[in-house]
Amino acid sequence: MKKKDIDYLDLQILSELHKDPQLANNELAEKIGLTAGPTLTRVNTLTKKGIIMGSSLKMNYGYFGMDTVLVFRIKFLPDAYFNLHDRLITNPFVYSFFEVLEPKDIGLRSIMGFVRQWSNDKARMEIEKVCQGLDGILTVNINTTIAHYESFVDLAVVMRDF
Repeated sequence: MKKKDIDYLDLQILSELHKDPQLANNELAEKIGLTAGPTLTRVNTLTKKGIIMGSSLKMNYGYFGMDTVLVFRIKFLPDAYFNLHDRLITNPFVYSFFEVLEPKDIGLRSIMGFVRQWSNDKARMEIEKVCQGLDGILTVNINTTIAHYESFVDLAVVMRDF
């Protein structure tokens, strides 16, 4: 879908879903001034075209006592990227991660991210589990707790969106 294929109603839908990804279709329809049927059709079209790629759930992990957040950095060879990425993205305790450029180490790559858990030790175990048995992992650095979850969310969102 090209920019010219998106009209004002599509932009309104995207704007409302950006504010609240879990917005029910009938509520979305009411906000943009359409009925539920055409609204759902538009959302499905935006999804099929790859403009809407999903929604996210925000949980209060502090409720479960999982308010410890650690920063990790994994340095690896390029061949390990896809396996490492798959393990990170499927680990429910990895909050966010992103690739970091390694200008001094040509041919090496790094990923930094955040892991949340009940304690430092459990968070370290999660990252070790992610890297266990993967060829091409060179170093794994895990820093101490940087924040409790409630005060950390904004930082992680800013870094992810940056």
